[in-house]
Amino acid sequence: MRVFIAVDLNEDQKDELCSMQKELKKEFNSVKWVEPANLHVTLKFIGEAEEEELDLFSSLVKKAVKGFTPFEVSLKKLGFFPHPGKPRIIWVGVDQGGEELKSIWKEVEINFQEKGYPFSDKPFNPHVTIGRIRRVQKKLPVQKIINEYRDISLSTKATVNNVTIYRSDLRSHGAVYTPLDKINLE
Repeated sequence: MRVFIAVDLNEDQKDELCSMQKELKKEFNSVKWVEPANLHVTLKFIGEAEEEELDLFSSLVKKAVKGFTPFEVSLKKLGFFPHPGKPRIIWVGVDQGGEELKSIWKEVEINFQEKGYPFSDKPFNPHVTIGRIRRVQKKLPVQKIINEYRDISLSTKATVNNVTIYRSDLRSHGAVYTPLDKINLE
């Protein structure tokens, strides 16, 4: 089974992101938009794992979040990975709460590395993926969109109370995420 670790958004944030997706659909015609139920901030993508590893994953995440108390997260700024010149992923960044997420990410990475799981080779940029560009269109209006959404701030905030370990099942209609464990912050 495919497994990842994430922080969830609240319904108000998901609604705002869906409204943004609707506006962006006018500019892009070859994007697979992330379903509202699947919007989240990924802390670590583990990939294929065995069911026997789940208890270990839970204990590693519990150790990682020890000492962290609930905190607020707000979203701001639209961006593209790997870069605007060759966009593949459309994302919205985390504003308030970003430093806390970076600290939790670092602890998760350290704990998993100690047990032999690879450390992420990419710097952590707390964000929510809202779309995946299927094929690069000629003359994508990326710069126009960056300029339009550069300073956008979503009005809603979410309180991060826990970190979730998810199973990801790829289906013909898209991914289905099933929570396997929720680890509460203190």
